[in-house]
Amino acid sequence: MSATEKLNTLYQEMVAKYAGGLSNTSTAKFYPIRELFGGLFGVSSADVYAVGAGTRTTNLPIRFSQGRQATQETSLGVGFVIVPEGKTSFSTTNSATTTLRNYAERGRGHYKAMILVVVENGSPKVTRMMKYRDVPYDAAFSVHFPDADIVDAIATGGGDTQTDGVAPEEIQPEDSWEEMPELFTEGAEISAKLKFGLTLVQRLLASLCCKHFVILTGLSGSGKTKICQALARWLTVDPGYLDPADRSKGKKPNPCYALIPVGADWSGNENILGYPDGLNSDRYVSRPALDLIRHACEASFQDVPHFLILDEMNLSHVERYFADFLSMIESDEGMTLYCDETDADGRPQNTRSVDPILKLPANLFVIGTVNVDETTYMFSPKVLDRANVIEFGVGPDEMAAFLRSPESANLEAIDGLGKSYGPLLVSSTDTFPSRIEPTEKARFEADLKLFYSILREHGAEFGFRVANEAWRFVAFFKALGAGQCWEADPENLGGGSRKDSDSGGRDRLDHALDSVVYQKFLPKLHGSKVKLGQLLKKLYAACIAPHNDNAVDFSAVALDLNNPAQSGALKDPSRDIPANARYKLSAEKIYRMWRHLNANGFTSFPES
Repeated sequence: MSATEKLNTLYQEMVAKYAGGLSNTSTAKFYPIRELFGGLFGVSSADVYAVGAGTRTTNLPIRFSQGRQATQETSLGVGFVIVPEGKTSFSTTNSATTTLRNYAERGRGHYKAMILVVVENGSPKVTRMMKYRDVPYDAAFSVHFPDADIVDAIATGGGDTQTDGVAPEEIQPEDSWEEMPELFTEGAEISAKLKFGLTLVQRLLASLCCKHFVILTGLSGSGKTKICQALARWLTVDPGYLDPADRSKGKKPNPCYALIPVGADWSGNENILGYPDGLNSDRYVSRPALDLIRHACEASFQDVPHFLILDEMNLSHVERYFADFLSMIESDEGMTLYCDETDADGRPQNTRSVDPILKLPANLFVIGTVNVDETTYMFSPKVLDRANVIEFGVGPDEMAAFLRSPESANLEAIDGLGKSYGPLLVSSTDTFPSRIEPTEKARFEADLKLFYSILREHGAEFGFRVANEAWRFVAFFKALGAGQCWEADPENLGGGSRKDSDSGGRDRLDHALDSVVYQKFLPKLHGSKVKLGQLLKKLYAACIAPHNDNAVDFSAVALDLNNPAQSGALKDPSRDIPANARYKLSAEKIYRMWRHLNANGFTSFPES
């Protein structure tokens, strides 16, 4: 069997074994192919790094750059691209050629050679291969791949002559959402030594897209701040080293994100928005948060996401220092920082080298981290109503895996790897992915009516804002799905494992609606057993109701739950959640709130 035939056999085996073939496939699954190429060229299989890019060739350089060999010299990088059926391969492969060549010349990864393997969608065979950089593998190629179309991209000026001058295939935004969560998750784990559940990342990204304000709560030391830093650094440009010759001096400051510890003495907005200098009428005292906002407003950075991370946000009363900011987030109006002079129309004039009118830019994302103990303050419904609240924890399996191989995070290794996705995240302000079918829309409406009815019965209903944000969240959550649904593990408090979630009839819409209940409805619940006892029972009953692909009369379920005659028949929330329950994450959280309620006579969403 020739080497070409062996390669095609391995490719066919992967297509049969893994859903999606080489698209969205982790690098570990490429081991047989890595072993084949290593044997062909006389190198160790560990020195061959293979990845798949599906039909989106712009993802291939990202996958290469975040590979485990990206920071050391590696003999061979192999990338598989699937060309859409019915299209010529020229524009797609030319796009990958140009991007890969530029990437290789930047020195991000020190590969001696890169090979692009092209497969036509629907075909079980490799149709052509392209080689990059001037390497001593020509003899091996000529012997082992006599029928393949081998092109030295650098020597011929960018690829096959038929591709010269052809613009790269345009990547539509809706086609680019899907792989973002998995690319970030893989990059964080492989490059930065940070492990986050894919479901958790998907929920975080969808939350940022639907509303640029997210709160992360949960166990101290569970990764809340690290995931903020990692995402900000992954999506923004690598600032580079202070001294490239001596990397021990560290990186330059990244102007696109700011990590700001909230102080217990913050009693006004000057810690966020600065203040006019009372001793110098020409000076306005700025703060890192305001510097970040002003940088985000610059014309050359309007497509780059900027992240304001407020660490331990509830060490002080949030409403005291953040009320103006919350108002700007909600109203999309600006605010006056100072007013020394006005023009003929009464508008403040710039007298202090800082624009007197501040308006939040569309590329600004605010993430607050929250720890709950005796030194912190509870959030008011006003704050919780304006954000998605995502809970973090550490499950037994996660702790066991960490203890087997404890490693410190290396955030520098992830800098800039996903910057091509930055403009896509910024575009979420004006984007609404059309991924919801009419039948799914009907299910969404029925479910929101159900939970509105239950909550309203107990004076905890939601308004138009929450309903609109829930609709946007579902749309983005579905768009960000990486080909499959991922089952979240209740032991990890919503962290999410990487196993398929098709058991019990759950689908991506169920996952999205489960997240809405978990992140938007439950965080506002707090009170005594008299206030919350029956409400938690009703919410639990709604969450464990089995999913049915056929039409479901959710209104009838709501009537049953709200029928006083049947209230006593509702079961107490239990840890034993039915396998076919629709909303497993929310049901498990309700059980924990119920357990706390029985033990202390009071419960709330945050757990100390």
